[in-house]
Amino acid sequence: MLKMLVLDIAYLAVLKGEKYLVPFLVRKGMSLSRAKQLAHGGKVRMLRDDTVRELCEILECMPNALFNWTGASDHRLGQLKQAPAIRLQAVLVEKSEAEIAQLWKDVLEREPRKLVRGGVVWLNVRRMMELRSAEISYKTLQRYGFSEMVARTLTDVKRRDGRVYLKMQMLTRLCEKLGCEPNDLYDFAGPEGHVLDGLRKTHVAGLDALIKRMTPEEVRRLLG
Repeated sequence: MLKMLVLDIAYLAVLKGEKYLVPFLVRKGMSLSRAKQLAHGGKVRMLRDDTVRELCEILECMPNALFNWTGASDHRLGQLKQAPAIRLQAVLVEKSEAEIAQLWKDVLEREPRKLVRGGVVWLNVRRMMELRSAEISYKTLQRYGFSEMVARTLTDVKRRDGRVYLKMQMLTRLCEKLGCEPNDLYDFAGPEGHVLDGLRKTHVAGLDALIKRMTPEEVRRLLG
């Protein structure tokens, strides 16, 4: 198997107490044929933006959680799923048995969060390129190995209809070349309270203010 990102969502259904993924997706409004297709994530070769939004809504997660890395575990993208679990274990190991039991009880008794649907998810590769100080040009992506047609599509600021198909190999290449994760490549516009409402806010929150407070020497050190 190629070392790349693949769709892997079965574990997310298990975390929600669902043993079988396909019936769960169908109950949430997805057609049986699409549910079966997405359940075999390793065979999904491309994913549309609005499918990313739909899966995140149903599974109440961010784009990062939808993908798994098939290469070496020490690769940067190999930490997509392990990192949250490792951080959680680090927190729980400091708690007493009574505290963990109370936490578990609180989780089980909590009222389910109201599912907010709607909005549009789209690939905003240009913004990630800006953060990496890359030239905002389809020719930059061509140098990364993308065809001219694909490169133009990915850098087109008008393509915000959620209908852009992205091959898994392309998603992997974008993450590797731009030094980012899937969360960083997607943008969201939609109702408040949506699971994706904060998609592009937390990663760069306060970045402008931070840069303004930095001294020239600090900037030079960061830039190497």
